[in-house]
Amino acid sequence: MHIITVAHPTCGDVIKFKISLKKSVIFILFAIVALTGVASWGTYKFTYWYDRQHNNAEILLHEHDVHEHDVEDAAASTSHPADAGKDEQRDEQLTVISEHIGRLVDSVLRLNALGEQLIVKAELDPKAFNFSEPMGIGGPLIADIEVSDILKNLSDLEVLLNKRFQQLTFLEDLFRNHHQRRSSELWGKAKLVKNGWVSSFFGRRTDPFTGKIVQHNGVDIAGREGDEVFAVASGVVSISEDRNNYGKLVEIQHSNGLATRYAHNKETLVKPGDMVKKGDAIALMGSTGRSTGPHVHLEVLQDNKAVDPGLYFSNLKPKS
Repeated sequence: MHIITVAHPTCGDVIKFKISLKKSVIFILFAIVALTGVASWGTYKFTYWYDRQHNNAEILLHEHDVHEHDVEDAAASTSHPADAGKDEQRDEQLTVISEHIGRLVDSVLRLNALGEQLIVKAELDPKAFNFSEPMGIGGPLIADIEVSDILKNLSDLEVLLNKRFQQLTFLEDLFRNHHQRRSSELWGKAKLVKNGWVSSFFGRRTDPFTGKIVQHNGVDIAGREGDEVFAVASGVVSISEDRNNYGKLVEIQHSNGLATRYAHNKETLVKPGDMVKKGDAIALMGSTGRSTGPHVHLEVLQDNKAVDPGLYFSNLKPKS
């Protein structure tokens, strides 16, 4: 038997209840079940409320992100600077690319050094190749670098690499065929123009302007003004300009100290540094400079000294 005492909250009277042990246990168990139910219901309500608040928060965060991205896009479209994190990442990427460009430039410098050695061995004019010419590649400090600067450097480097590739390929061909291009050998027949004829050979002749006997250091091939003039051998263009008595002149460097000149052109079609093959059009026939009519004046030079083109081309020497 248990006695439960309960005090009245207002008057203070004490009320006593007598309850058996069995009923006490049942009462306690009922109270525990009731409290558990209330707690479960409260937990459920709280979880439901929390989930709703959490979902609402996620929705708000998503809307905020969308809005933030819209703002960033708008900022980018109006050329506003990016945030510091993106700027730092961009600078790191540009630095890596710039370092890569630097390594490529170093490779080009090595190729230039190789090219200078090869043109000495081939007895060519170094000015025709410009291997020693400084590269036009530069740019601002990394802190101030822009994507446009990177792209320009890459474009300049691509042009330079292509030019060096062509020049070194040409030098390779010269050495491969070196035994076929000795100065004592003929180069076959020279085809300077599509339709033309030899109007004057190498040697002493009467000057058409003064009537005096003078040395003629080339061979003249007459033809129609404006016809294409072709290279008689492969090489690299060293001169393409208007030069006094020669008029509009093209000079091509070959191997073993040999060079050919094409004078009195109406127009030149090549520029210094261009690689040309035998038969390529290099000019248009004209009568510029000291000339009496449309023709091509061809000179062959050995170590800068004019020699008879007939020694190299069978159709440019007088018939015996």
